Amino acid sequence: CRYGMFTQEQLQEMSSNLQLLQEFCKANNIKPYILIPPYKGEFCTKLAAPTLFDKTMYSRTMQAIEYLKKHNDVEIIYPYEEVKGLYEKSPSRAYFKSDHHWTDEAAYLGYVKLMKQVKLLHKKSHKKLTKE
Repeated sequence: CRYGMFTQEQLQEMSSNLQLLQEFCKANNIKPYILIPPYKGEFCTKLAAPTLFDKTMYSRTMQAIEYLKKHNDVEIIYPYEEVKGLYEKSPSRAYFKSDHHWTDEAAYLGYVKLMKQVKLLHKKSHKKLTKE
């Protein structure tokens, strides 16, 4: 299936919803992180018909990520390359054959990327605190 790009209104709605989450997190002293799993169709279309592949799905995801990063102060983690590597080795290791959900192994790769980002930001925050 093919999806078009998000409209400006849809992007603004996403950003507004994310802003509400950020306000809640700030009020409760929580650092929010958003993990966006890559869509299975991004990989299977590329491998099944590379000459027919339309970058719309990847662009749509990237459009949202770029917009949200520009308009919100939140960490967005997108483990595209990690899951892509696993999918290229064996599609069934990354996603279940019967649906679009990622496997435990692919989810673990997403988790590792998330934890690396949390650790990196925590180290930066810790350095700032120790310098003051």
